[in-house]
Amino acid sequence: MIHLRLARDEVSRLLAVITREEPVDWSQLHHAYGPADDVPPLLEQLRGEDWEEALGELFGSILHQGSIYPATVAALPSIVAIARDPGAEGRVGALWLVGTYAESVAMGAGRATMYLPDGVDVDVFDRESSAARDKAALDVLPLMEDPDPGVREAVYGCVAHLADTAVAGEVVAALRARLDREDVAAVALMEPLLRLGAFDDGDFAAVVARGDEAVVFAAAWSAVAVGRDLPGVVDHLAQLWPDHAHQYPTGNASSSLSLLGAHALPVLRRLQTMRTAKADDLVSGWVALAAVSRSSAPHALQGLLDLPDETHPVRLVQALTQVVADVPERADEVCDAIARISEPGDADPALLANAAVALFSNQDPRWAARASAVVAMSAEEPRIADATSTMPFSLILLGFPAHRRDTAWAANELSELAAAAVAAWPQTPGGWIDVLAELPASEAVVRAALPAVNHPSTWKLLARIALDHPELGSLIEPALDTELTDDEATAWRETTRALVGHGVGFEHVWQLSGGDARLLAVWTRRPSPATHAACLQLLDGTAHVSFGARHCQLVAARAVTEAGEAARAWPTVRAIVDTAGAPLVDGIEVGNQIVALDDSRHTEWIDLLRDIAYNGRHDWSGTDHWAGAVAVEALQNLGEIPADEAADRMVDLLLAAIPLHQAPRVAPVAGRVLRTVLVTRPDLRDRFSRQLDPVLDGDGRVATASGGIADDRRFRDALRGVSR
Repeated sequence: MIHLRLARDEVSRLLAVITREEPVDWSQLHHAYGPADDVPPLLEQLRGEDWEEALGELFGSILHQGSIYPATVAALPSIVAIARDPGAEGRVGALWLVGTYAESVAMGAGRATMYLPDGVDVDVFDRESSAARDKAALDVLPLMEDPDPGVREAVYGCVAHLADTAVAGEVVAALRARLDREDVAAVALMEPLLRLGAFDDGDFAAVVARGDEAVVFAAAWSAVAVGRDLPGVVDHLAQLWPDHAHQYPTGNASSSLSLLGAHALPVLRRLQTMRTAKADDLVSGWVALAAVSRSSAPHALQGLLDLPDETHPVRLVQALTQVVADVPERADEVCDAIARISEPGDADPALLANAAVALFSNQDPRWAARASAVVAMSAEEPRIADATSTMPFSLILLGFPAHRRDTAWAANELSELAAAAVAAWPQTPGGWIDVLAELPASEAVVRAALPAVNHPSTWKLLARIALDHPELGSLIEPALDTELTDDEATAWRETTRALVGHGVGFEHVWQLSGGDARLLAVWTRRPSPATHAACLQLLDGTAHVSFGARHCQLVAARAVTEAGEAARAWPTVRAIVDTAGAPLVDGIEVGNQIVALDDSRHTEWIDLLRDIAYNGRHDWSGTDHWAGAVAVEALQNLGEIPADEAADRMVDLLLAAIPLHQAPRVAPVAGRVLRTVLVTRPDLRDRFSRQLDPVLDGDGRVATASGGIADDRRFRDALRGVSR
């Protein structure tokens, strides 16, 4: 997705565009994929027989994943006009666009800075996108009387998210006028009435008295979803569940349960007691409840443990693993349950692999027998799922780099397992070499890796071992004559050869590697004129494009600085830090090293760090609040920012990161800075509590990129001890 670059006055013209006071210059507007010149023909296509194709394109561009853009606002009047045109084939699709737009604005899309150009007044854009929504809602209200029930149904969806808006009263009046007259589309009328607070106990009793079960179910479901406690609503929902949950609201019973949100607990309990919902649907429902409600996690965990035996065991293990992350005090109980349903002699590889990961993550020694059985039973390495992705068994066992699982407690079992896996699955050894790389260097680790000498990762591991543990070099030497066809593997093999005492030229190895930061780091431990020349060549005063290339530049900068030529490294290091991104932490470390050697750069360095801390930096998704937090911590470590100023800025960054799904990444930095502040300023704790307690103690989870329960738990753990 591109980062939009528009003139500041573009947003100020949007309201005029909405009311058609001036024509739309689509070439000057943008959507998710760039200039919006393609929007007019798609809008025209929405009128014809192939409208569904145009609808898909418009959802993907002007409403990409629920985001809105200046082009979205500009297109809205035309979309409404199509909806109101009885001759337009895609008028229902047009109404779906209007409804999605209205929901997006209600969810705060008008304030999502990641999709807006630099310098745009977000408050203005949010007001104008809201004004466009309100005008569109009023313009489609007459369609509630349309003879086509599909049109009426779509209109009801358009106005469901208008609570607390200037037009809510007029919308409610129109909906109430339809309540006694609607027939075919009555199901769709229930949710907007309940979301707008326009449906009371008497209305529900009247709906029940009419006897249309589909409408009763829709009313009951919507009441639970919005947290409205209507008399008997849970009983009605549970009784009607088998016949109607697969039709409302999404056509899938599992989704119907998952979408109930934070108010689903009584429904889940009743369905589980009455056994009127499928066990696998209940699994999804319990996980979805725990994912949105912190206080519900213990109840969800108990619900999962109480599920009937016919529950799909793999899904149950995955669900227990997700939910117990927020109820760690019950980990032993969960591990016992997982062990019971995954006995190695009875289970299939998928179940055993999932069980092994769950047990390993909780440091339960029963993981090893199940993992070994997976290797013995499977012709190829299985792929298994966690809360966010599907990955090979080895990688999900180890965990993502940012959240590596502790391996020291099971080092012997892991080296034995990796040796067996490399032998059993020789075509895909990379993940298991990564496992070995996390273990202390030993003869067992070397012997486990050697059968995979054709893989680059193996030689990276062996080179590291040869560098730091030369006593193990004799075990590696016999493999040095292996013929390789992969340049990367060859570069690392030749590096290993040099480390065990054989003469090898750096120039050839460096050319083969294509510029690998880790390989350069190995060679700079053995300085030579050739490595020094390569380092100087990398220090061209710019920050290279990729993170990997910038990390390589920083390796070179460190080596050159340690060789007494800090002045040669400074322009490049400054450029890398100024660009921020993933190499920022390493860049600050090298920058501090240079400034310590040359105090004349101190003022320039502090000014740069303060600029990042207060003005921020951007990545592909918008403002990078993590970069600002890292800069604040750097200033604190250097003694260049007062305690209260560091605290205030860090809290601001943390709170700003939450709506952008960056909070779990910012929180560890924020926790360190704020705890350091409290050492000298304990009086600030009350201030932190006022600002952070609503986030830390609230029932809703912080928004994260993965939406995972574990991310929210890590967020809170990172800030533990900061507030009261």
